[in-house]
Amino acid sequence: MKRSSCIVLRPVCFLIFLMLVVLSLAGLLIPLWIKRVTKIENEVKLIAHNTNQELVSGIQRTSTLFSPINSSAINLVRILSSSLDISNLEFSIIESQVATTLFQALSTIPYLSQISYIGLDGLFFTYYTEGNQVYSLYSNSTLSSGIEKYTWYMQPANRDTGKLYGEAIMSPPFAVVNSSWFEEALNSSNGYASIGTGWGTSRDILFLSTVGMEGKGAVSLGFSMKFLIDFLIDDIAFYNGSLYLATTDGNVLIQGIPNTRMILMSGINQVSFQLLGRVDDQFSEVGNVTCQSDKGAFGDSVFSIWDRKYVVNCSPVDIAGLKLVYVLALPQNKISSLIHKNIRLAFVLLILMIGAMVITICSFVYLIVLAAKREMYLCGALINQMEATQQSERKSMNKSLAFASASHDIRASLAGITGLIEICRNEVSKKDPSRSAMLTNLQQTEACTRDLLGWFFFNLLL
Repeated sequence: MKRSSCIVLRPVCFLIFLMLVVLSLAGLLIPLWIKRVTKIENEVKLIAHNTNQELVSGIQRTSTLFSPINSSAINLVRILSSSLDISNLEFSIIESQVATTLFQALSTIPYLSQISYIGLDGLFFTYYTEGNQVYSLYSNSTLSSGIEKYTWYMQPANRDTGKLYGEAIMSPPFAVVNSSWFEEALNSSNGYASIGTGWGTSRDILFLSTVGMEGKGAVSLGFSMKFLIDFLIDDIAFYNGSLYLATTDGNVLIQGIPNTRMILMSGINQVSFQLLGRVDDQFSEVGNVTCQSDKGAFGDSVFSIWDRKYVVNCSPVDIAGLKLVYVLALPQNKISSLIHKNIRLAFVLLILMIGAMVITICSFVYLIVLAAKREMYLCGALINQMEATQQSERKSMNKSLAFASASHDIRASLAGITGLIEICRNEVSKKDPSRSAMLTNLQQTEACTRDLLGWFFFNLLL
């Protein structure tokens, strides 16, 4: 029994040892796992910070790509000045010569959506595009003719040749000559960049590059701000970031995060973030961010906007001579949070796997122990049954031996009695044959003895 129990317990001991090995390995691996995860998170945070700084630097580098815009306007003015008598520009000359040059520039300069000639005397001619159609807006009268007679006309133009066709529609004039950007362009030798509204009915926001023509007028090139904005936010959108862009006078070009607004404070040195409330269009202030110099180091500020944290960078930027202020808002540690979330999930799965292994081994050990106990109980019962059987066999053998010994003694005694009866019967019959009663009794006694001996033999054979 002891030998069988040791044989049964050997697998149990091995499984217990295996479980201890698994737990020991888990105890060694988990600290290494945590150390490695911490290192990965720190590296990801560094990468996220470098990504923010790279995007900020990218905006600065992108702004330099728009420098040729002013060069295009300056070169166009040079061509017109060299081929025309600027001091005596009548509308017929503008319509026949200036318009042709303007249309060629509109057709060849990329992303140009509006081009205009503006004279000091009120003569005006422009081409602009709306969708796939080209239109012309012009004034063939001077301001000296009187305000009541000064009118602008709108007319469609052929998109291949620039020739006007169809009926001219009267349009109210704009006070272009008195506008600040026009005055600035006349006083600047290198042109003037500004933000304005297109002449068309869509009233698109345009980036205007205006160059004066010897103080007699100006040529203005209008580029769609949508092109400029899409160019700036292309990489930012990839990181789910938001870009605020505004002029130094507070004209917001890109709003950034929905339901928020930015307000320039202290000139361009500080920007205030505000959240649009859900009641009565009220704004609640989030915080202020200080704008760094475009040549200095970039500083990060962290704001919580609509239950989400953002890393905010603010800096002035010069786009083709136009002074702007931008604010870049990127989700704080989005990549780090995603990796941290996945690492925590993997860690939980690791713990669950180790726990499942331990539970499985413990359950298996428990089942093995139960089976061993059951087998030991059955072995004990079998041994007890065998001992009882052997004891019964010994008792039966003893009974057989005792019965055989007794039967031998009884048979011997019965045989002796039978012999003595036979001797007595012979003597009685010789000496006194007349004693028939005694002889009869002896014969009956002999017969009973023989019957008893025969019954004994019969039962012995059975």
